[in-house]
This record gives sequence, C-alpha cells and structure tokens, in this order.
Amino acid sequence: MDWHSKSREEIFSQLETDEQGLSSEEAERRLEEYGENRIEDDESTSMLSIFISQFQDNLIYLLMLAGLLSIAVGFLPGQEPKYTETGIIFLILFANGVFGFIQDYRAEKSIEALKKMSSPNSTVKRDGEKREVDSTRLVP
Repeated sequence: MDWHSKSREEIFSQLETDEQGLSSEEAERRLEEYGENRIEDDESTSMLSIFISQFQDNLIYLLMLAGLLSIAVGFLPGQEPKYTETGIIFLILFANGVFGFIQDYRAEKSIEALKKMSSPNSTVKRDGEKREVDSTRLVP
C-alpha cells in the first residue's frame, strides 16, 4: 500500500479508525480476530541436530573423503594402510565439530535468553488517550 501518497482521511478509512484511535472494545475484537502480534517461534533446536549440523558442509565432506581415500589407498597392492593420517584427519573433523557445537549451542541459548528478556512496549491511541501497551497486543 502507498501510505505516503494517501490523505489522512483515506488512511483512517482503510484502517477503520479515526484520530481518537481504536476503542478498547474494537482493539479487543481485532485481537481476537487476528491474534497476538508475535512471530511464531520454531521449535528449539535439539542438541543432536546442532551437533550433526557441524558436519553438513562441503569442506567437511571433502575432508571425510580425504580420510576415507587415505585408508583405502593403503589397501592397494604394495601399499600399507595409513591409519595415523586417517586418524588425524577424523580427529580434527571431530574436534572441529565439538568446537562448532559448543559455539552454536551457546549462541542458541543466548538468543533464547534475549527473546525472554525483551518485552517491548508501544504507544497507541485508545479511546482518545495515549497508552503504553505490550507490543504483542498491537492490532491492525
């Protein structure tokens, strides 16, 4: 909608309000009709899925392939399996996964804590008076 190009009267008409703002009854009716003004949270990510996500990257796949090739080449005629190299590659991959998991898990918990802490209020005009209301109670 092109709010900037409309007159105040047109905007009030489209929003079904006036300079006095919504009545408390109308605000409650709209709250029931449209629901609370909040973003639906996704289910919190499980620890296992955070850990598994550490290994879902093309570079990680490449390193896993290098580790597998390192051991597979050792089984060719005239070669010896290189368990040390393979072990080091997979140890580094595992350590990278653990460190990445710790960082992502802490970040996830920090975001959850911030969401719980923030409860913004908004100034609205209801029944001709300015009021502070919880932002979840804003209505269209």
